Amino acid sequence: MTTVLYTMDGCSSCQYTRSFLRKKNIPFTEKNIFHHKEYLLELQQLINEITLPILHLDDKVIIGKDILKMFPTT
Repeated sequence: MTTVLYTMDGCSSCQYTRSFLRKKNIPFTEKNIFHHKEYLLELQQLINEITLPILHLDDKVIIGKDILKMFPTT
């Protein structure tokens, strides 16, 4: 399974999601669109807009707080 988290500096939702995934021991690759313009272009091609955080999980794209709903909180 390939999991990519698109983030940017100063995004509190991105920080929360990153911490949440780490707490759940879910491996992911973080792509910060602020530091790497090519990641911004990837994100635009993937969802045709810019909104964060985005979790690209294999062939699924999960946006924002829906990421947290995917994983049990227990």
